[in-house]
Amino acid sequence: MTRNGPDDATRRGTAETAEIEGLLALAATRPKRGRAALNVMSEAIAKCRALRRRVPGEHDALLARCLWTTALMLLDRRQAVEALPLA
Repeated sequence: MTRNGPDDATRRGTAETAEIEGLLALAATRPKRGRAALNVMSEAIAKCRALRRRVPGEHDALLARCLWTTALMLLDRRQAVEALPLA
């Protein structure tokens, strides 16, 4: 029997989504003003954009969350000009 719910383990991009979620969690453990958190978020954004190209329309909310989180980190670092395009 095939399930068709949002928690379906066979959904395309599930492993990649979990990896991106893990990067978001890892970035949250880093000091917000440190460079390490921004490096982790840059990796998450790149992976999310690649996933979105392969599976159009299914991971827009995840990409938005990655961009928003990165924008907030940049704002914490007083880098509003860099944060604006992400927000």
